[in-house]
Amino acid sequence: MTQPDPDALFASAMAMQPYFREQGPDSEARTEGAYRLFTQAAEAGHTLAMARLVARRDVGLHWAIQLAKRGDGSRLVTELTNNDWSPEARGEVLTLARAGEPWAQAVVGHFYGMGMSRRFALAATTENGFGWLPAAKQPDVEARRWLELAASAGWADALLTLSRLETKDDPVGALALAQRAAEGVLTREQREYLPTRICELLERAKAPLAVQLPARQVCIDQGHAESMAWLADRYRLGEGVTQDTARAIELYQASADKGCVHGCRELGRAYEEGLGVAADDTRAREL
Repeated sequence: MTQPDPDALFASAMAMQPYFREQGPDSEARTEGAYRLFTQAAEAGHTLAMARLVARRDVGLHWAIQLAKRGDGSRLVTELTNNDWSPEARGEVLTLARAGEPWAQAVVGHFYGMGMSRRFALAATTENGFGWLPAAKQPDVEARRWLELAASAGWADALLTLSRLETKDDPVGALALAQRAAEGVLTREQREYLPTRICELLERAKAPLAVQLPARQVCIDQGHAESMAWLADRYRLGEGVTQDTARAIELYQASADKGCVHGCRELGRAYEEGLGVAADDTRAREL
C-alpha cells in the first residue's frame, strides 16, 4: 500500500485550516480536519507539521519533544515554561536528560542558560513547590555542564551553542566544535547556516588559505554573498589563487546583486578607478 506523501498532507492541511479568527458554519470542522492531516503528516516525519501541533494544548509537549529529538529544541524550551503542563510531565525531560538522552540534556542546558532570572524560569524550580527543575546558584555553569554532556554525545545543537560561547576567547576551539556539529543531527536552518559559521571561524582562527578556500566555495555554491566578496578579494589581491581581476569583478558583481555591502563598495571602487572595468563615475556612485 502506498504511503501518503507528508508534503501533500501538510499542504492539504494548510489549505483546509481556517484563517485566523475566521468565522463560518464549517470553520470548526475545517480546523479539526486540518488537525487530523497535520497529525498524519507529523507522524510521517514532517517537522513543519510537528511545529503546527506544538500549539495544541493537548499534544503540544509531545510534538515539541519530537522536534527536540530532531535537533530543534527551541520549541520545547518554550513549551517547558507553559504551566498548562504538570511538573511531572515537564520533569520527564529532566529524567531523560539524567538518563543520558543528548537532546534532553541540550534542552535542560538551554533552559539553565536563560540565567534562571526570567520569571518563568524561576517558576520552573522545584524550590517553588510546583516546578520541575532544580535551582542552581550558578545557572551559567550548570547550563554549560548539561551542554557539554550533550556535546560529548555529538549532539549538534549543543556543539553549536558551545561554539558560540567559545568564539571570542578560543576561535580554534570554537571551530573544532562547529566542525563536529556538522556530523550530527541538524535542522534545515542549521544545515544552511553552518557552512558560513565554519568559514567565519576559519578566518578568526587564521587558518591557511588552502583550508579556507574550499570551505568558502561550499558557501558560494549555496549563494552566500559575503563569501563571494571574500573570494573576490583573494582574486583581486592574488592571495591563495592566481591574481585574476576579471574573476574578482565577476564575483563582486554577483555579491553586489545579492546586496552585499562589501561587494557593492569594492565594485564601486573598481568603477571609480577603472580597475578591470571601464571607469564610470555614475555607476560608482550608484554602487
